[in-house]
Amino acid sequence: NLAMSSSKSQVAPYLYFIEDSLKGIESSVGICERLFGSPIPPTYTRHLSRIMSLWLLLLPVSLVSSIGPSSTTVITTTLAAYVFVGLDEVGMEIENVFQLLPLQ
Repeated sequence: NLAMSSSKSQVAPYLYFIEDSLKGIESSVGICERLFGSPIPPTYTRHLSRIMSLWLLLLPVSLVSSIGPSSTTVITTTLAAYVFVGLDEVGMEIENVFQLLPLQ
């Protein structure tokens, strides 16, 4: 009886540790479910796209007035458009990260 009692007292702290770890995991899963259920308002995405389009439309005008009409203006505007539109697409993919993961 004494041997069983001492083995139970050695196991009990591990069980409490496991139970606390499971509670932490359960809490994290609940937070992830809340994040998944709360979409980003489409107004934010639309506003960013409109501002970016306006900036990219006005960029060649600014470049022509500062460096003159040349092929550098076209190349710079094209490169800037490629980078900013790519970053916008990456942002949209990050918003929908749970659809990318094969969890279902």
